[in-house]
Amino acid sequence: MNEEYFGAQRSVAALRQAEARQAFDDSYFSSLRASYFPDRASADVVARVASPTASPSAAGAAKLDQRPLQIASVGPSFAIGGVEQHLSALAKFLDPSVAVIRQCLVTDPERLDPNTARILGPDVSVRVCTKNNLRAAVRDMDIVLAWGEQFNHYLDPDGPTVVYIAHGDCWWTRKGLEGSSQVVHHVIAVSSRVQQRQCVGFPSTVILNGVDTSRLACSRPPAQLRAELGLRADDFVIGTVGRMTGEKQMHLLIQAVHLLPSNFKLLLVGGGPRQAELLALANDLIPGRFALRRAHHFLGDYYGAMDAFALVSDHEGFGLVIAEAMHCGRPVMATDVGCVGEVIKDRVNGLVVQPEPQHIADTAKLLEAHSHWANGLAAEGKAVAEQRFHARQMSEQYGRVLQQVHTARLAARQTGAN
Repeated sequence: MNEEYFGAQRSVAALRQAEARQAFDDSYFSSLRASYFPDRASADVVARVASPTASPSAAGAAKLDQRPLQIASVGPSFAIGGVEQHLSALAKFLDPSVAVIRQCLVTDPERLDPNTARILGPDVSVRVCTKNNLRAAVRDMDIVLAWGEQFNHYLDPDGPTVVYIAHGDCWWTRKGLEGSSQVVHHVIAVSSRVQQRQCVGFPSTVILNGVDTSRLACSRPPAQLRAELGLRADDFVIGTVGRMTGEKQMHLLIQAVHLLPSNFKLLLVGGGPRQAELLALANDLIPGRFALRRAHHFLGDYYGAMDAFALVSDHEGFGLVIAEAMHCGRPVMATDVGCVGEVIKDRVNGLVVQPEPQHIADTAKLLEAHSHWANGLAAEGKAVAEQRFHARQMSEQYGRVLQQVHTARLAARQTGAN
């Protein structure tokens, strides 16, 4: 996220909630009700809405909740990246009887990629909408899924229920939340690390990202792709997938391979603003020992061509490619970012590395020298991915949380009006 998105902003209002990292359970809804009506008992709002003996106002909220929630996603960009894959998975796997994504509104016209927009399908309207026009654009929506911007002056506090998705473990996530504190009703963090470090002061829930495994389909055997890339059967291929940006620190992988014997090769899958710089560095340090490809489909081909997957980012909110690599049965080396602390048990289902070329190189040597151990790490990682990282599972959790937050808000507002 660029600095420009948070320049010249107005002062931030007081946070919407004083309690940090509040657990998302029935006690949350009791406290929500209490925050609206401190003089009343803290009965469970959700239970009241669902009860057949509920008051007319609560019954009205329940009736409204019987139709699927209409959702608009609002953020600064829609291009190739983890945020876009996340929204695509929700659009595909949300139960349409619960919630439907109708709009994807992009506030920066320079950061909307029409080709990427097609992944949302024909039923989702993807268009540029300046921040000054957001109120009108989302007026008929039930839910706004917001991210990456400050929305205090651009969304109506009495309009749709606003759920902010904290995608990143970085200053811009916190800045966006603080600049949206007057309109945000709940926050969904993509990892516990993000919740603990960025969501303090906001009611929040952790929902780990899930993988749409159809993206990991294979079109040819690994040996065939390796041959096409100029990689021999006896090479040890370290690979990574992602946007070539500063925080991904892909230069560390080039430097690590430079320290290793000549049978160690590097496979870079992706593109981005640092591509030319990385290509120049690779040609200088490891000429003839790397391959670079762009790929949007059949990612399983590329993961399958790797002997080990590496993500050595400076920071991540989640790190979806880690989950993808685990699904594909690749041993994972990763810096302690994003989901790593709650997903990877070092030397059991993956390896935690320091962001230093020598440490990365030494870890790769261990994997090459102990292939049975490497296969065991990969198998353990795949088991974790199968259990925890499916897009359908993620979408079911989103559906429940969005229903609960929206229903509780409607019930509180209607009770207050009586």
